[in-house]
Amino acid sequence: MRNVLLVKIQPIDQIHEGINSFSDNNEAQSFDMPVFNGCRSLQFRVDKKFYMGSEAFNKKVEAINKELGVDSGGHAVAIERYPRTQFRGGAEVTETLGRSHYNFEADFEFSGCDFLVLSVPGLRPIPLTVLRFGCDSVGVRGFYPDSIVFEKEAVLSVTLPFGDVKGIALRHCNESALIPNTRNLRYTMCFQRISLPADILSKLL
Repeated sequence: MRNVLLVKIQPIDQIHEGINSFSDNNEAQSFDMPVFNGCRSLQFRVDKKFYMGSEAFNKKVEAINKELGVDSGGHAVAIERYPRTQFRGGAEVTETLGRSHYNFEADFEFSGCDFLVLSVPGLRPIPLTVLRFGCDSVGVRGFYPDSIVFEKEAVLSVTLPFGDVKGIALRHCNESALIPNTRNLRYTMCFQRISLPADILSKLL
C-alpha cells in the first residue's frame, strides 16, 4: 500500500461563519491545515506580492487567458512561467503596483505520505512533487479551520513534476456543483491521507 496526500478541490455553496482573511499587505502569513486521516497538520506559508512585466509578458497573459477560456486570471500562471530571474521582460516583484498574486507553500514531507496528488472536478488526478501553488488576489477568499477557500473565478497555478506550470480555471469545474450558477458558489481545498495499492495508484496516474 502507498500513502497518498490528496489535495482535494470541491465546490461549496454553504456560507459558514468565521472565515479568516489573508493578510492584505506584503508580510508573509502562516497557518495550519489539518490532514483528514493523517496525524500531522500541514504548515502553510502564504505571501502576497505585486508583479509587473513587459509588453511581451502581457501578451503571454492574454494567450494563457485564451488557452484557459477565461477573461482574466492567466497572470497567475504567467508569473510562474516567466519570472524576471529567467526572462528580462518577465514578471518582476514591485512594491504596490501591478498584478497582485498570492503564493502558497507547505512541506508535505512530514505528512507521512509517499505521493502528492491534486484532485480537481472533471480532471484526471494530477501528480505533484511540491505542495506549492499561486492565485491572483481576486480569486482568494480566505480559509476555514479545515480548508482554503477560493472564488469560483479563481485561476490556480501549480507546478508539475518536471517543472511545467499548469493553469487550473475553477470556473470550468462549476458543472460539478449542484447549482452551477449560484452566486454563493466557491471552491474549497482540503487535504486527506488515503492508502492505495501500488498497481492501482500507477493506473490512476
